[in-house]
Amino acid sequence: MKIGITTGKGGIDDVVSQVFGRSQTITIVNVDESSKNIDDVSILASPGANLGGGAGIETARFMVSQGVNAVISGNYGVNSGGILTQAGIRMYVSSGVVKDAVMDMLSGKLQQYQSTVQAPGGNPANRGMGFGKGMGQGPGRGAGRGQGMGKGRGVR
Repeated sequence: MKIGITTGKGGIDDVVSQVFGRSQTITIVNVDESSKNIDDVSILASPGANLGGGAGIETARFMVSQGVNAVISGNYGVNSGGILTQAGIRMYVSSGVVKDAVMDMLSGKLQQYQSTVQAPGGNPANRGMGFGKGMGQGPGRGAGRGQGMGKGRGVR
């Protein structure tokens, strides 16, 4: 199992970052699910760390590109949560040390985060099923009937 964790300096002894999109690094941990041993640890620069906007989206896309099965962070934005959900990546919330958070996740002690927003494009099964009710009332060609201060007589 491959787990992506948002971190500051990175590594299994670091603390889980409380921000998803603008974390400084991402620690990728490979875990042998049968033995629950950490096999490999990689520390990568987070692509959203210094972005002015869209940091969460960029970080979520990066996690997807890394092939992670789960993500651990202190918090998630609605857009990043939607992207991760659509990709089938489970999200967990933690504020502890990375190694402990990974072990807690594997033992079922971490709270799983549920995104309430889907990624742009929504659920592919629902495309084309819009229920919009337009509220437009026509072309808007001066239907005020001169009821202002001049009562439509051109008086100033």
